[in-house]
Amino acid sequence: MKRALAKFFRGRTEVGKAWDIVKWWEIRRVPCNLLIMVIISIDLNVIEKFGDLKAGEDPIEPVSIWAIFIAANFFYCLGWMAESVRPNDLDYGPKLLKWGILFSIALLLLPSLLGVII
Repeated sequence: MKRALAKFFRGRTEVGKAWDIVKWWEIRRVPCNLLIMVIISIDLNVIEKFGDLKAGEDPIEPVSIWAIFIAANFFYCLGWMAESVRPNDLDYGPKLLKWGILFSIALLLLPSLLGVII
């Protein structure tokens, strides 16, 4: 697992063209989307189990889940756009990806935490 994460966050090994930056990010998009799906699933289960829901009430509007995916992928695209501004910094992309994933996890878990606390 540790080796897989190290490989996932490993940056480009040489300065390349803009396409190399986009390719690096796009290879990692599907795993990031899968992580978002897992976090949303955990979030919904926590809200459903511990939240104050009435019978038949949805913890979140189904359309909101699509909005989360669209927003997450929009911000994901900003990652390679930001890295394209600094193409010679080989560590910039992995740093953006790590912080972006941590921010996404925190943001996605916020509704369940607030739902349980409030």
